[in-house]
Amino acid sequence: MTTSTQTDAVRRLVLSKVTQFIWWATGLLEGAIGLRVLLKLMAANPNNPFASFVYSLTDIFLWPFVSLTATPSADGIVMEISSLIAMIVYLLLAWGLVELMHLIMSRRG
Repeated sequence: MTTSTQTDAVRRLVLSKVTQFIWWATGLLEGAIGLRVLLKLMAANPNNPFASFVYSLTDIFLWPFVSLTATPSADGIVMEISSLIAMIVYLLLAWGLVELMHLIMSRRG
C-alpha cells in the first residue's frame, strides 16, 4: 500500500468516525428535546425527578430559542413550539457540519 493510499484510508476512517459521532450526538439531543416536548404535552409533574432531569438537561440547548414564539398552554398542557424549532435547527446544523466535514476531509491534497 502506498503512502497516498494509506493517507486516503485514514482520512476516510476519520471522516466516518467523526460523522458517526455527530449523528449519534444529534440523535441524543433530538431524543432529549423530543422527550421534553412529550412530557410538556402530557402535563408531566415538573417536580418529578425524571421530568426535572429532562428539563434541566435540555434547558441549556433550548436557551437560544426561549422567547422565540408564544407557548400555547391549557390545563397544564404546554406546546413548546420553540423546542420544535430548536430540533429543526439542531438537525440542520448537524447536517451542515457533516457536509462541511465531507468537503474538508474528502479533498485530495
